[in-house]
Amino acid sequence: MVHRTDRIVRRICVLFSDRSAEGMRDLYQEIVCEMWRSFHRFRRASSETTWVYRVALNTALRQHRSRKRQPILVPLECQSFDTMAVDNGDAGNDLTERLYLLIEQLPPDERALAYMYTDNVPMREIAAVLDTSENAVKLRIRRIKEKLKKLNDEYQEQ
Repeated sequence: MVHRTDRIVRRICVLFSDRSAEGMRDLYQEIVCEMWRSFHRFRRASSETTWVYRVALNTALRQHRSRKRQPILVPLECQSFDTMAVDNGDAGNDLTERLYLLIEQLPPDERALAYMYTDNVPMREIAAVLDTSENAVKLRIRRIKEKLKKLNDEYQEQ
């Protein structure tokens, strides 16, 4: 299952880590460990990808919250976030890069939802991951789109 869902976990690591190679590896390892610890509770009531999204996003959000409480450390060496390969067919596309830069400005819970939406995850599956209704997901996505449009307009004015 880890191999089948590796792309999902790696993309979540890129979106929710500090983008250092060490930070992405740490988050990846934490997600895989959490999947291992909670696998016995996976009843197959949902698909594997839904379960992996739920575990990975909850783990990433939990780590993000705990990281906010820690003092900020500035690394002496600057490393590229490209050190952890992510299968992204849109890499290099200016519009896609701008979209992801705008998504990064959203709060973590909205960022997770926007990520799943841009990754073409079905509404039913997003609703299952977030443990809410499809209508609530659609409404939140509409609000996120409005926020992103506003952020993009501000970006273009600069």
